Amino acid sequence: SVVALSTGKGSHSRVADLSHRIEWIKFDKGAAVADLLNILPPVDGAGNAAGAYGAGGISASELIETNILFPMMVVELLAKAGGRRFVNLDTFYPAERDEYALSKAQLREWLKGAARRLPLDVINLRLQHVYGPHDGRQKFIPSLVTACLENLSHVDLTKGEQRRDFIYVDDVVEALYAALFLCDKSSPHSGA
Repeated sequence: SVVALSTGKGSHSRVADLSHRIEWIKFDKGAAVADLLNILPPVDGAGNAAGAYGAGGISASELIETNILFPMMVVELLAKAGGRRFVNLDTFYPAERDEYALSKAQLREWLKGAARRLPLDVINLRLQHVYGPHDGRQKFIPSLVTACLENLSHVDLTKGEQRRDFIYVDDVVEALYAALFLCDKSSPHSGA
């Protein structure tokens, strides 16, 4: 069974067809961990896919709250609830790219500390370009498809010298599942 903590800020439309299989718990930033422990069912592990990208006028403090504070609260909540594993979906972007990438790099460091001090396995999956149904039009693949469909005469791209790994969203789900339930503590991939 799946329990999802939600701040209520983002849209759940991408999982609307699965919502009957998800127990949604509204997470309020003022909520105490003890209060959440009282309403959570037993939890084996948690995955973090929350992310604010800094678009739409989001403040730096909101970005930090979403990308660092929220996942760290989940880690602490999971450890107190007796969970055994936390899996973070990370970015491949270097920290100096923008505030989003910086916050994800900072979370990685916080997770390393959590892995040392808490009785919890922490696994960090650094993903490159995830794509699939319901992607935003601004993402790389949908923007290229749209440009082709609209027969644009120019698409603003780089020289194409960088290497990228494109990963389909279903494969990300399988990787998250494997990291949460199939890896053992002795795995060389365990750790932040």
